[in-house]
Amino acid sequence: MRSVILACFQRFCALLGSRGITKQDPLTPRELERLAVDRLRVSRDDSETLTSLFEEARYSEHPLGDIDRARAINSLGRIRVALEG
Repeated sequence: MRSVILACFQRFCALLGSRGITKQDPLTPRELERLAVDRLRVSRDDSETLTSLFEEARYSEHPLGDIDRARAINSLGRIRVALEG
C-alpha cells in the first residue's frame, strides 16, 4: 500500500513538472501542493488528500490499508483529469 501511495505522489510531481512547476527539489510536499492549487487550479481537497497520504506513507511506520491506497489513486485520477481537462 505504501509504495502505491508514494508512486501516486511521484506521478503528481511529474504532472506538475509537465505543466511548468519544474524546480521541485527544494520544495516541501506542502509547498508543491500549494503551487498546484494556486498556479494550476488543482482541487484543494484532492491535492491535500494526496499530500497527506504521501506524508503518512513516507514518514510514519503504521500500516496503511486498501482505503488509503484507493484514496490516493482516486485523488490522483481527479487531479489528472482536471489538468488534462
